[in-house]
Amino acid sequence: MSNKIRFPAIICDIDGLLIRGIHLIPRVLETFQALRQKPLNLLYKSNVFPLNKQIPLVLLTNGGVTLPEKKLFKYNQTFSLEIDFHKLKSENLVLNYSPLTEDFQEKKRDLWLITGMGEISEIARYCGFSHTITLDSLIKKRQNSINQESYRSFLKEITGVLVLDDLLSWDQNLVIILDLLSIHSIEKFPIVLVHDDKFYPDEFPLPRMCLGVFNRLLINFILKIYGKKPNLIFYGKPTLRTFEYTKRFVRKNWQDYEISKFYMLGDNPDSDILGGNKGGMETVLVKTGVYNDSNKGQFGGEDRKAKFIVEDFKEAIDLIAEKEGFYI
Repeated sequence: MSNKIRFPAIICDIDGLLIRGIHLIPRVLETFQALRQKPLNLLYKSNVFPLNKQIPLVLLTNGGVTLPEKKLFKYNQTFSLEIDFHKLKSENLVLNYSPLTEDFQEKKRDLWLITGMGEISEIARYCGFSHTITLDSLIKKRQNSINQESYRSFLKEITGVLVLDDLLSWDQNLVIILDLLSIHSIEKFPIVLVHDDKFYPDEFPLPRMCLGVFNRLLINFILKIYGKKPNLIFYGKPTLRTFEYTKRFVRKNWQDYEISKFYMLGDNPDSDILGGNKGGMETVLVKTGVYNDSNKGQFGGEDRKAKFIVEDFKEAIDLIAEKEGFYI
């Protein structure tokens, strides 16, 4: 029997659960601040719990674009967390690329093509990849090569592709990836994609298409041209590798305590709930984002069924507090 103090961890999606577009969703701010401002002994109203720790809370997002410290700075501003004890820190954030810090250790010194929006060179270095070339640089090399053979010879040096966020120039990415697959083993050449979301809701009137739609186009192009399935390696929600990484991440940052249960809160049955269920978490679905009463029939399957469905983030935290015996 472990003598460690036991308490649950709360894993939260961001877009659609806490924020929509650039604005906080109603009733989020006060509840989120309470989770960050109250140490465990006040949440549980007991001196048994530590004075200098908040309840384990991790923001788990399919977003990336920049380095964790910049995301944390932005979120601390968004939630008006100004005192150091209240602020979100490195142990409170898992981004779409975070599991890559652990993976591909034996290949991180090889040459990788990196592509996507945002600070992709910095992100690649953060994940441990020390030898990379950007899509723009490879396109210039393609244009400036004296002959096709010199370009193709360079392509042979590339180990794989890291798609580190949503893409701007889908056509250019398709052309370059098809170039690479023309000289590499299609079934073995790794194309790493940090998420597979097809659409996301924001303040724009229509849902925005994102990387998951490109991924489908890529698969169809490769099948049509080469007749083979590519070696796509997915990260982000709902992949099991991301949820298993998140659980290890929490336990690593809370080594002196025992995590009794993981709650996954989200607005998207296809990513948050499916992934949480795969990872053995208690899933809580809110109606403030992708899922709502008017479209709930679109999300079928037992694997996408949340254990609990609530109106919003506040109601989700109230539910967890009631079940776990703490007070917001």
